[in-house]
Amino acid sequence: AAEIKPQLPPPEDVPSARAVTVLLLCCAIGAVCALDRVLISIAILPMAEQFAYSDSTKGAIAAGFSLGYCLGLLPAGVLASSGSPRQVLLGGLVVWSA
Repeated sequence: AAEIKPQLPPPEDVPSARAVTVLLLCCAIGAVCALDRVLISIAILPMAEQFAYSDSTKGAIAAGFSLGYCLGLLPAGVLASSGSPRQVLLGGLVVWSA
């Protein structure tokens, strides 16, 4: 019987360790951003109870968060396209975490 050997991709098609690291960091940043968008809807509930927000105030806070998030993405996209995406990611992470 003929032995079946697994075919490995050519060495030039295997991503480097640095490329994998960058990909994992980008995925982590994306996960943190997605978590931020989800957590505002959870955080508003105890805030509304503590500060006696009405439903319309809770809606305005959520809308303001979403609008601010969107308005922050537009200039970040332009900066990443025209400059250094690495610097934009780093700057965004620092500003968002502050």
